[in-house]
Amino acid sequence: SGYGPSYLKLEKTPRRQAVRFPVNVSVDGKYRLYTYFIRNGKASDLTEIRINDGRDDSKFVLDKNQIVVRGQTSGEWVLLGEYDLKADEPAFVEFTNNGKVNGIVIADAVLAVASK
Repeated sequence: SGYGPSYLKLEKTPRRQAVRFPVNVSVDGKYRLYTYFIRNGKASDLTEIRINDGRDDSKFVLDKNQIVVRGQTSGEWVLLGEYDLKADEPAFVEFTNNGKVNGIVIADAVLAVASK
């Protein structure tokens, strides 16, 4: 019931775990980064996401209680922010079990959309 045929999940554990999605662009520019959030009763209320634009890290905290799933889908695309990405500087979005995790962390899909 994710965006594609599969997704990854991190169980609640005191040991640090992470799932990293590489973000590669072919043209330098500003991009909006999104992740697909799956509505799941076992999901943590808060999920800490680390975003690296190829140079610097930033943190995004996804609050599942702030996400409204519209239509007949099981999830929704969530904007992580806008970033300046370069073709020769590999970027990534990393889901972690850091922070106030009280359930599983689901890592399904990441999308980069060029800003206009």
